[in-house]
Amino acid sequence: MDNEIQIQTKVKRIKERYVHEAMFLVEQWRSLYQQTYIENGRQLKLTLDKAAEIVGVPRKTLEDYYYQLKKAETLIDLQNFKNCKIGVIRRIVKESKKQQETTTHLIDTNDFFLQENETNNYRKNSFEYDD
Repeated sequence: MDNEIQIQTKVKRIKERYVHEAMFLVEQWRSLYQQTYIENGRQLKLTLDKAAEIVGVPRKTLEDYYYQLKKAETLIDLQNFKNCKIGVIRRIVKESKKQQETTTHLIDTNDFFLQENETNNYRKNSFEYDD
């Protein structure tokens, strides 16, 4: 009975990291991964998993932060959002993706019809032809 209560009381992590924390962790993680070191005369390199273990954050979380920050970097100036939580960045990326999908689809369709109208000469319908 006590085990069931303990399992049910486990809750997800509520604390959300700030952007500057996520940037720092990702920077540490990637630099550890890119560094090589010599052990017993052999040159070794850490794996992403091992580097994440050293940083103390799961690899999956760090990968998520890495890609969210990378996408956001192209959309906004991250320096202005350093004191915001990472959820704000997620929302910006998500909204940008939605806008991009809808506008790209509409633009492609409109461009198609504009190009078709420009390149095709006026066509007569079959009832307009003289016999």
